[in-house]
Amino acid sequence: MGALCCKKQYQRRLVRILAVLAPAALFLVCLVSLAGQANAESSRTVRINEIMAKNLSGLQGQDGQPVDWVELYNASEQPVSLKGMGLSSKAGDAYAWEFPEYILAPGEYLVVYADGLDCADETGFHTPFHLSGSGGTLTLTAPNGTVLDKLVYPKQKWDVPYGRLQQSPEQSGFFAAATPGSANPAAFWGGEAQAAQPGEAVTFSHSAGSYTEPFVLQMEASDEAAIILYTLDGSEPNTGSLLYTTGVPIRDLTGMPNRYVPVLSSTESLGSDTREFVWTDEAGNTSVSAAHMLQYLQPRLEPVSKAVTVRARTCKDGKLGETITTATYFVNSEQGFPRVSITTDPELLFNSQNGLLVPGGLHWTAAALGAAQSQNIANYMTDASVAVNCEIFSADGTRQSSQCGTMRLSGNASRLEKQKSLLFTDETGQSIKLRTQHNNNVVYYPYLDAFWKNYLSQQQIGAVENSFVDLYIDGEYWGIYSLQNTVTGHLAAVAETDKKQLYLCKFKSLMAQEQNYGIEIANGGSEAQQAFAEFRSEVCRRDFRREENMRWLESQMDVDELIRYLAAEFYLQNSDWESNNVSFWRTKQSNGTSMGDGRWRQVLYDLDMTMSFVTIDTIGSFLEIDFSQGAPEEWNALLEQKIARDAQHEEDFFPLLVCKLWQSQEFRLRFKQYAMQAYAADGIYGAQKVLPALQEHFALLSTQMERNLRRLYGGQGIEDRMQHWAEQSQHVCDFAAERAEYMLWYTNRACYGC
Repeated sequence: MGALCCKKQYQRRLVRILAVLAPAALFLVCLVSLAGQANAESSRTVRINEIMAKNLSGLQGQDGQPVDWVELYNASEQPVSLKGMGLSSKAGDAYAWEFPEYILAPGEYLVVYADGLDCADETGFHTPFHLSGSGGTLTLTAPNGTVLDKLVYPKQKWDVPYGRLQQSPEQSGFFAAATPGSANPAAFWGGEAQAAQPGEAVTFSHSAGSYTEPFVLQMEASDEAAIILYTLDGSEPNTGSLLYTTGVPIRDLTGMPNRYVPVLSSTESLGSDTREFVWTDEAGNTSVSAAHMLQYLQPRLEPVSKAVTVRARTCKDGKLGETITTATYFVNSEQGFPRVSITTDPELLFNSQNGLLVPGGLHWTAAALGAAQSQNIANYMTDASVAVNCEIFSADGTRQSSQCGTMRLSGNASRLEKQKSLLFTDETGQSIKLRTQHNNNVVYYPYLDAFWKNYLSQQQIGAVENSFVDLYIDGEYWGIYSLQNTVTGHLAAVAETDKKQLYLCKFKSLMAQEQNYGIEIANGGSEAQQAFAEFRSEVCRRDFRREENMRWLESQMDVDELIRYLAAEFYLQNSDWESNNVSFWRTKQSNGTSMGDGRWRQVLYDLDMTMSFVTIDTIGSFLEIDFSQGAPEEWNALLEQKIARDAQHEEDFFPLLVCKLWQSQEFRLRFKQYAMQAYAADGIYGAQKVLPALQEHFALLSTQMERNLRRLYGGQGIEDRMQHWAEQSQHVCDFAAERAEYMLWYTNRACYGC
């Protein structure tokens, strides 16, 4: 009964999370009807005219080296102000480069250097990004968010420019010679052209979703003169794809061999194996891997649950239709949680040299040469993105959403594991996150991040709500993930504002050198950096034992929210916290809402490594004071010493802030008043509330855990793994049964003088 109740709650959460993408779905409908209008408008105004993404001998940058570049052209008869326009090579970040004041005259060409310098000086405009030589999308966006022009380009060639024909800008292709700052050639190199076509979608006879019996899928194009091309491997249909004739059998794939699950996706040592790993390059040459790779091969996993993915588009007069119809079909496939299906060209993910989810050739070369921490240059450590289609299905198998967009990896430590956290961004810039379990270690960290985010969000404490889903990649079961909004998306929703109006600063460890920490400006750019620097400077110089300084802090920061945040982290005994996974956020200005008042706040995230040792005094360890010994005078002296140490390191600002506040009797009293209620037996963290919620959480997961563990590790030793899962789940429940009582004691003695 508990598991059923919990499952219904997750279904309701899924509906709320899907609401994030609802505006995007509406936009896509409008996009089809307005495609012709948008193309006509871009041809009359400013357009992305020509690019060079693999430059060997052309335009040079400030250092005298060849650089990537983008050429804009004002095709109208009026001057156009570029101020506030955004140029981007990445979905979800339309204003990666925002133009300063510049008037583009009629017929004028403007070259923008895509060299990563992020500046505007006497040499020109320099974007913060480079162009991808493997293909991508460049977008020009108006200050109001309207997309003015978009150039989708394929894999580039060395020293070969790509752009639009001068007299037919709807056509794009490669040119024989670059013409930065002047008109493009009248013809493509070798006559090659890629003509934009009307967005005519193929219709399917069966909706995507769950079916109990096999069937034959029928396809139809409204234009009888068009043929239909389709694929079953996730790739986008092209002129070499399957030709639709009389129907496509959609069948039960139970027991079929895995295609992608066995592909090496981490450098986790799995013992020796005598199989050879063969690489094939673009020219068809093959080579056997070095011996050092043999210890990293995946085990031979048993067949996982599968689905059929179908992608189709029209083709007429040798020209491909613009719109691709994608559908995933589950025939007698094991149903667990709601499903998410990611469909893309498998080469983009699993190619042994450059696939996004594999270590890649550069990593193996470095490893063979003995390079330290070679995993840090693996493909999956980059922020590269690939084009995908993302479908979301409810628990009854009904498709709720289907969006085109891009996908990249997310997170830090999880990139090194077999299951990796993923970030999907649709064509309007809306994003959702598919988060995996910390280090994929479901035995020792049993999805506690997902549990606590949901539990605390229900208590109106800052955390991102999520829902468990079964992830499928190109038709193969990938395991249990939690589907959630991004942090910035969540904060924009609670503050009732747009993401552009948010500042978000994070303290996080740097993957390349984990002994170092830094401040990441996650949203708001230089404005956020300056605002936070000013706030930090004021905090460092003020003494919060003085009444006027506490009132100043109240005007700049939601102190009550900070108290709720600290009470949660102290209770959870989070071992991945303090100078890491701490955030400060606020709206740029007050918008009249309770959470959009322009004051700094915190949000809880990365709660995997929690609930380990029930007796630890997390308040004392955070403040570096043993409250079981000494007296208030000694404790105050210890606080002064810690404040002096923390003031020397920017990354220790959050501990410094809390220590300075702990000097204030007013703050200690306010914390105590809240915490004594929250830690009471019937309080937020009391056993009477937490324990039943955890038991429901584990009851829900237990129905799918064996399947998930088999996906991760194979069937060998599955009984022991399930036993460990049960034991760790019980340990977490035991922690919850006792922890609040300890926290009452620790709070009482730490809040001295109150």
